[in-house]
Amino acid sequence: MHARCPSIDKLLVSLSIASVNVFGFALYRMGYRDAMQGLRIADTLDTCQWTPVWTMLTYVVPTSCIFRVFLAPAMWTDLGERRCCFRGSVPAIAWVAAFCAAFIPLFAVMLQPGILSVHSPQETIADWPEDCLLERPYHGLFQTRTLAMFVCHCIELLWTLRLGMLAKRGESRAQTLAYPMLVAQPLLLVFGPLTFLWRLNGAPCADTVPEYIFVGTASTCAIILGVIFIVWLPRTCKKLAAQRAAVESGDSGSSDRSGRDCSPCQGWRPLGLPLGLCVLVLVLQIAVLEAARSAALGVQPGPPWEACSVDYK
Repeated sequence: MHARCPSIDKLLVSLSIASVNVFGFALYRMGYRDAMQGLRIADTLDTCQWTPVWTMLTYVVPTSCIFRVFLAPAMWTDLGERRCCFRGSVPAIAWVAAFCAAFIPLFAVMLQPGILSVHSPQETIADWPEDCLLERPYHGLFQTRTLAMFVCHCIELLWTLRLGMLAKRGESRAQTLAYPMLVAQPLLLVFGPLTFLWRLNGAPCADTVPEYIFVGTASTCAIILGVIFIVWLPRTCKKLAAQRAAVESGDSGSSDRSGRDCSPCQGWRPLGLPLGLCVLVLVLQIAVLEAARSAALGVQPGPPWEACSVDYK
């Protein structure tokens, strides 16, 4: 009989997944405050029909997230370990209901005119509802941060359900740590520096160097983290599970349970090197990107809204 993760460990995993959504909600709150400020400046706060939905999300999203944190461990037990069908698992149904309570109104906001035009500031302003008139840069601040929260919800959905399906495959569970990077990093590059460089179309610009640094640094770090999460960490987990199975069976050559269990069910020490390297890579990435951003001449917060004749805000 293989060891199962105690409930407290599953709760810690659930909290870790929820941290992605907490980050997304923090960004949304910043965008929401900016949008409210922009509406007051434009004197359209009372005419905008979308403000009730925007405000509702500030209450529904954190409340729903708290419920999901405590429902996810029970859902993983039912779907993954007990192999219950979805209809027979009350925690699974409750988790999906709590998720939909936040995701449905968020998806409705995503369909608001102008929100999905993140690739073009001109289209965003042209499509923006007239009753919610805003001055620049409040469109972009609310738009990008709302999209960030939407992506975080998608990551949580994929991550949570995938963990439930992989309850007895420790090495595969470890690979799910790459989901936030695999989903968010390409989107950040495509709608950030790559879009700017594409619009530049080879024209001379002093800000191309910081943009290329952004692309090169983010891509390199993504490759390093991908190797850690998809190759190194799963192999370490598999080795730990094999050692644990051998100790429990009394046979050092036994590894028939290999891959079934992984940290946090087992000790953290063998995982310290790959996880520590992940933290180091992330810290270096933030430092390099911040230095590149500070070195940019035209790509800076506030007006003007163009850099090298490219409208990017």
